Amino acid sequence: MPVSADYLAQLFGLEGDVAFTVHEAARMKVLKLIPNGKQEIAQRDILRSVRMPVRDLQAILEALRAEEMIVSRSERSAGPTKVLWRRV
Repeated sequence: MPVSADYLAQLFGLEGDVAFTVHEAARMKVLKLIPNGKQEIAQRDILRSVRMPVRDLQAILEALRAEEMIVSRSERSAGPTKVLWRRV
């Protein structure tokens, strides 16, 4: 029977965010960078901050979007299209 990370953290009395796998740690790192409310962060700024392969970052962002924790919007200006992320 699988056990959730929240249950284990509560069981062992751990405070705050706890990651038990490399994927969970990367996910929490990305989520901490994305601002709450109306503030947004560009995807390129996230990529620069986390220093992970683009493919891995895309997988994390898509998982967070599927969980409805974050939303994105595209902004086209004179240069390339900018992807902006914010928490829901």
